[in-house]
Amino acid sequence: MKYVVYLVAGLLATAFAQAQAGPKPPSDKIEWTLLAADASSRALDVYSTHEMLLKGGHEKILPNFLVKNTAVMATYSAGTVALDYFVTRRLEQHHHRKLARLITAIDLGQDLPFAVHNLFLEKETHLPLLPVHGTLPPVIR
Repeated sequence: MKYVVYLVAGLLATAFAQAQAGPKPPSDKIEWTLLAADASSRALDVYSTHEMLLKGGHEKILPNFLVKNTAVMATYSAGTVALDYFVTRRLEQHHHRKLARLITAIDLGQDLPFAVHNLFLEKETHLPLLPVHGTLPPVIR
């Protein structure tokens, strides 16, 4: 597990150093709006997943070690947004602005529906098992 953290930290440091070294294109308001919406949807996903777990639900996509601890889930989501930022900056440096917007829009589109869905889940109730029709009650001695 710690090797994965080191790998991600190394990749982020390398991406940050490369993003700082290259020429910066002019600021794009649409891309910043998409990144802000993506960060907001990720924050909503952290909150809604935490609330869903408190209501007795369970996560179907992400592993349990990630969602059981809210701080770990928030770090994962922040890392995803940071990586998305560095990838879009790199694409914009190579004059692929439309592709950068598309990547951010796809990330936003795949996360937001799950975050909203988790908000509206009701508390899970487990119904008692009913006897099957035609079975006899237990014999009392």
